[in-house]
Order: sequence, then C-alpha cells, then structure tokens
Amino acid sequence: MDLSQKLPFAVTMTNYIQSKIDANQENFGWQLPCRVVAVNGAIVTVAFEIDQSNGLTFPQVECAIAESTYVRLPVQVGDFGICIAANARLGGINGLGSGVAPLTNPLNLEGLVYVPIGNANWSDVDPNAVNINAPNGVVLRDTNNNCTVTLTPEGVTVVIGSTNISVSGTEVSITANTIALNGVIQLNGPVTQGTSTHGTSASFIGPMTVTNDVTAEGKSLATHVHNVNNVQGGSSTITTTSPD
Repeated sequence: MDLSQKLPFAVTMTNYIQSKIDANQENFGWQLPCRVVAVNGAIVTVAFEIDQSNGLTFPQVECAIAESTYVRLPVQVGDFGICIAANARLGGINGLGSGVAPLTNPLNLEGLVYVPIGNANWSDVDPNAVNINAPNGVVLRDTNNNCTVTLTPEGVTVVIGSTNISVSGTEVSITANTIALNGVIQLNGPVTQGTSTHGTSASFIGPMTVTNDVTAEGKSLATHVHNVNNVQGGSSTITTTSPD
C-alpha cells in the first residue's frame, strides 16, 4: 500500500470514535418542533415542523401531552410545541402500550412527549397573575365534584351541593336553603317576588326601615290617606273609608 493512502493513527481513531458516537446517537429520540394535528383526550397526534427537502420523511406520531391529571391543558389542533424524548418507551404509563419499560433505548420516534411552547405573538396578559383560558371557558373542581366553578362565554356558575349561584350578562340567580346577607344592602332598582316553589309568600323579620316610600298594590305608604269616620276611644275599632 502506498504511504500516501495511509491515515495517521490519531486521525483513524478519531474517525472511529466519532462513527461510534454517531451510531449511538441514532438510537436516541429526536427532539423536534411539531404541530398538533389531532387531539384525543390527553393524547395528541403531531406532525413535525421541519424541512424535509433533504429527503428525510418523518411520519406523524401519537404521543401523550406533558400534563398532570390534576391540571388538564385544552390543547387544540394547530397548537405548536416540541416533542421531547425519554430514554425508555412510555407505552406502559401513557396508555398507548402496556408493561414495564425495559432498559433499552426506544426507537427514534418512540418515547416522545408533547410539550406546548410559548409564542411571541400571543396576546398580552397580566404577567403577575395566572392566566387560564380555553375556547369553552374554565372548570375548577375538586376530585369528587363536590364543588365546581364553571366559567363559560355566557357566565359563571358555582355549584356546592344543593346551592347554585349563576351570574350571566343580565342576571344573578341564587338557589339555596338559606341566604345570609351581612352588612349594608343597597338596592338601586325595584324588588319583585317570583313564583315561590314552596307555595308561600315572601316574609321579612324586622325591624325594617325604609327611607323613601313603600308601595303595596299600587298604593303609596307615603301619600296614601284615609277618611276616618265614627272614631271611638278605648278598645273600640276604627272604621275607615279610603278615597281611592
């Protein structure tokens, strides 16, 4: 062999080591930018947002969202993120497979988890507050649904046992066995009584002080007058006739 065809030992060893490193690296999952193309509960299907003009074709992959059962993210089709790779297959814990993961590297696109990523074009929010939003609103609840707070585009509803409080754009409705209001109550509009579910009229335990006027069946307490006839003293009764 011609001496000019021989490589120095150091170069040969460097190339050999690098080839082994590259071959080993191929066994690890790639962490690539992606876009959500389908959502099925806590599982998404993603398409990789990479230039494939070099001939490499990456199939769409089904993987779990990086989230907890206690906080569910309303991931939507079209959302961007990144897929990160675990060092073992995840099917046994994400429901896409079964069994305990062996201590062998998964294939390139196995063992992936979808992680949402921020975007400079998002709308501004209060940076000192936790912002929670979704197309249909937000649901806050305890695990057993004993207490739920539901926010929708139409309003807010709070349900605790048999108590229900709902707030819409035109009405505040409260259903409860007892409603306790502590403090000054200011009414800037009329007070009306709807149909009682118990078949009884509304009653108030005084004392009650009315600063302006009280109107009952169209008669004003402030301006209503009586003509008193045959007034008698002592324990006698008074017969009155009203001009109205």
